[in-house]
Amino acid sequence: MATITPRQNREGQVIGYQAKIRRLGHKPVSKTFEKRRDAERWVKSIETDMDRRVFQDYS
Repeated sequence: MATITPRQNREGQVIGYQAKIRRLGHKPVSKTFEKRRDAERWVKSIETDMDRRVFQDYS
């Protein structure tokens, strides 16, 4: 399951979005983006790779 949360600076302005994916059998994966749409695309791509069992964790 994926969660996308806004990242804020000290003044409370949104400066980016952090996407986190947690799946059974995989390590948690996260990445930060400037736009929410980019985060949603990345989540969809990674979850698809996990479903097809072709995901490679390079961390």
